[in-house]
Amino acid sequence: MFEKLCVGPRVKGAKEADLELTYLLSWLNKTDALEWIYLLCIMKQEATSFQEKLLGELHDEKRMEVFISRVRGGTRHLLEWAETRW
Repeated sequence: MFEKLCVGPRVKGAKEADLELTYLLSWLNKTDALEWIYLLCIMKQEATSFQEKLLGELHDEKRMEVFISRVRGGTRHLLEWAETRW
């Protein structure tokens, strides 16, 4: 599924992978898997799902700090990787 999403929308199978990812996101939204939701929303290039989860779930400032500290380094590496690949 992830490979299909990374090759672009013109490739056959990308739409199928997008549907699979949407299903996976809806399932993960029922859990407390914020890091996975964050990663999949980046892959899907859709901030809405993640924003809804953040606004609905993370009223606790301490919990928000923990989440940010867990994803900050990985997000930085992902950005650096993306800048060197494109």
